[in-house]
Amino acid sequence: MKWNKYWYNKLLAALLASFAVYSLLGFLLVPYLIQSLAPKKLTELLGRETSLEEVRFNPYSFSFRLSGFRVMEPGKAEVFASFGELRVNLQARSLLKGGITVKELALDKPYLRAVHNMDMSYNFSDLIPEGAPDEKEAASGEPLKFSLNNIRVTGGSVDFIDLPKGKSHAVREMNVEIPFISSIPSEVEIFVKPSFSAKVNGTPFDLKGESKPFADSFETSLAISIEALSLPEYLAYSPVPLKLRMPSGTLFADLGLSYIQYRDRSPELALKGALKLRDLDLRDEHGGEVAKAPELDIDIASVDIFAGKARLSSVTLSRPDIALVRRADGAINFLSLFPGSAEREPREGDAGSSLEVDSIEVSRARLSFTDLTGSRPVRLAFDPVDFSLTGFTTLPGRPGTARLDYRAPSGEAVLAEGSLSVNPLEAELELKAEALDVRPLEPYIDGFLDMKITRGAASASGKLLAGLGHSGMRISYKGNGGLSGFSALDGLNVEPFMRFGSLALNGVEFDLAPFRFVARSVMLSDFHARVVTGREGGLNVAAIMKPMHAGNADAPAPAAGPGADGPSYMRIDSVTLRNGRVDFTDLQVEPAFSTSIEGLNGNMRGLFLDGSRIAELALSGKVDKYAHLEAEGKINPNKDDLFIDMRIKLDGYELSSITPYSGRHIGYVVEKGKIFLDLGYRIEKRALKAANEVLIDQITLGQKVDSPQATGLPVAFAISLLKDRKGQITLDLPLSGSLDDPEFSVGALIVQVIFNLVEKAVTSPFALIGGLFGGGEDLGYVEFSAGSRTLTVDSVKKLDALVSALYERPGLKLEIEGYADYEEDARAVAEEKFTRALKAEKLKAAAGGGGRSIDDVEIGNDEFEKYLFLAYKRAEFHKEKNFLGMVKKLPAPELERLLREHTLATGDDLRSLAGSRSNAVRDYILGTGKVEPSRVFILWSGDLEAGKKEGVRDSRVEFKLE
Repeated sequence: MKWNKYWYNKLLAALLASFAVYSLLGFLLVPYLIQSLAPKKLTELLGRETSLEEVRFNPYSFSFRLSGFRVMEPGKAEVFASFGELRVNLQARSLLKGGITVKELALDKPYLRAVHNMDMSYNFSDLIPEGAPDEKEAASGEPLKFSLNNIRVTGGSVDFIDLPKGKSHAVREMNVEIPFISSIPSEVEIFVKPSFSAKVNGTPFDLKGESKPFADSFETSLAISIEALSLPEYLAYSPVPLKLRMPSGTLFADLGLSYIQYRDRSPELALKGALKLRDLDLRDEHGGEVAKAPELDIDIASVDIFAGKARLSSVTLSRPDIALVRRADGAINFLSLFPGSAEREPREGDAGSSLEVDSIEVSRARLSFTDLTGSRPVRLAFDPVDFSLTGFTTLPGRPGTARLDYRAPSGEAVLAEGSLSVNPLEAELELKAEALDVRPLEPYIDGFLDMKITRGAASASGKLLAGLGHSGMRISYKGNGGLSGFSALDGLNVEPFMRFGSLALNGVEFDLAPFRFVARSVMLSDFHARVVTGREGGLNVAAIMKPMHAGNADAPAPAAGPGADGPSYMRIDSVTLRNGRVDFTDLQVEPAFSTSIEGLNGNMRGLFLDGSRIAELALSGKVDKYAHLEAEGKINPNKDDLFIDMRIKLDGYELSSITPYSGRHIGYVVEKGKIFLDLGYRIEKRALKAANEVLIDQITLGQKVDSPQATGLPVAFAISLLKDRKGQITLDLPLSGSLDDPEFSVGALIVQVIFNLVEKAVTSPFALIGGLFGGGEDLGYVEFSAGSRTLTVDSVKKLDALVSALYERPGLKLEIEGYADYEEDARAVAEEKFTRALKAEKLKAAAGGGGRSIDDVEIGNDEFEKYLFLAYKRAEFHKEKNFLGMVKKLPAPELERLLREHTLATGDDLRSLAGSRSNAVRDYILGTGKVEPSRVFILWSGDLEAGKKEGVRDSRVEFKLE
């Protein structure tokens, strides 16, 4: 068919009609529909009155222009959001490729009014959809492909009204230019350079950048410059809740932010540049100080935001003031500032994200630490502190090199150098500390000692290893340590308790968990301790030692040796004491008793906490300057198998010093005297055996003291009894007992033995000296045969022992009292009188007696009747007479019977017998020449009969001492 003019005109008319209809629809209908329908739909959708003044659409350039758009607050005449004009230029052919490409997007004078309500909601909270998108809907198709290019925002404004905080923030003159935001490659010409400018609360912000199109990537970089941004105003709007306050802090930034979109891999968002923080003040949620930093500079080498990897060239912190606080619940204030910090633990092997810092420098820092976990707070301060760390990284197994240097004007100093890593958290440092004041650490000993430290400087030199992991904190140390110039008061009386020049620990090996402590040597020099017994009893040392908590009773048993797992282990190879002094004061007595041990020197070797070995001990010193003290032996302190084998010697201690005790307990002042002790103690298998050799020289009692606690025993007499001719008392006091006896006490046992000795000296003095000189308890008397006045061989032996005792104890006086037996002695005396009567008659019959004694006269059997009759006639009693009036001679047996009946022993006869016996004893004693006559006394025997003693004759002489 031939193309003619008719059809040409027809086609042209159709095209013109189509063009007219398209133009009419595009220029008129589309804007009309948008302008009339969009506000209604948006009003329904947003729940806010919405208006649109003008809509323009160019159907040929696919460009929209919307003007005068407003969204009002619900039910109010206030504008919620608006803009002056929105221009959108679409690329029509992009719709054919399954995506939307916008060649240009311009927004003029946008405005937003955001309100933070009192109920913590926002005026736009109702516009935020609840819940996540439906999973099926989300998975039903591919994401929308789009490309927004040449984005510009001019003259924007934002008002943010924070009602809970009573603040308002304003953003004005906001201009934004973004080259593109795209999920697909685009062929649109880019003529916009990235930039941002605005005034935020009057502070200008100006960010500028550039775009770099390449074949394989498209990079947009943005230069960010922030001058004097006040951070406290914006901290409250952190998307992550923070438990901190920031009274001050100003941010300066010079950063470069670049976005690179690759054609074949994920995009990158990179940051580099420098940050500066000035006058930063961080506090906890209660307002407590945490950190102040006048200057903090951070030089950012690179930060890959999407990958979570960052490398900082340097972090420099000048003159910070850091206040670390360990709260009563154990939480650290700094770690509690950030959400979830209390629950986070060091992670190992997490290579998904990382932080590397080439160098960290902290100069002239003031570091304070407060620990509130105890009964009293611990407060430590270190100023100035310099710290550096190179090669820091959060990557696992790559420690950095750290150095800490603290040197205070007071002389305190700490230098620590070594490796430090955070993944895992570990430090291995060479440590050197000097003159560290230990007084602030006093609250740490509150649980064990009631003691106030007034002075003390600690030092250390060695290797410190510390770490924190899932199993808890690990600390170990190898090296030396010491404490010098230490002094402390007891917390009870606030009086001096202990001081020393130095405590040196060498060859120390310490582990915290399990606890292990080893020291090659410990030396305590120039020490002075004060031990006081209070007026109500009890030692200040015992009062200082606080009772351990009940939980300690369940502590693990000691380990068998070094390196054991779990149980505690402690070993000290050598402990040395040099030039020590211990003062003892007893305030229970009046006047108070005081003594001291000076020049105390000694050593102990092989001290094991578990008691696996026996330690050797040797000590020496001077008591009250002149009495020499020595102690040596072996000891195993294991509480379950205590072993002690000790010998203690004290030579020449002045007894006048113990007058407060003598006055209280024996009722006398001790004027002079010295004591020498040689004591041996052995405890094995819970049993005590002790040998106490005591020598008391020249003890002299003075005036009597009125004391209700004094013994009623005649102590002065006991001393005289025990004191020998040299003025010395020698005692051997063996002791024994069981440590399992709840009332067992070595001191109480010794006192009891001494009092028993005194009591025996008083009640059985002859038994006591009999044990010393032989004769036993028999030294208190000598026996006589019935009617005899003559000493027997046994009696002489006893008298010899008694004479020796009296000679050695010239202070003793002897009383002699004779006795007679009313039966045996009376018969013997009567028999003697009968015989003497006959002998007297014979002696008279002899011419002049020949000068013989009656005791020399003998009566023969053939002359017995002769002298019997003569004695009978002379006897003064009634006799039978013959017729001449003369005495009648009777048969001999009858004469003997009658004479014997009238020859009886009278009381005078027996008294004379007893007196003769006393004289015989006295004469023998004085005859030895060892006892002065002035010390021997004969008592008149008022009662001739002695007290009955089992196995002892009544015919005896008894002795008394005074």
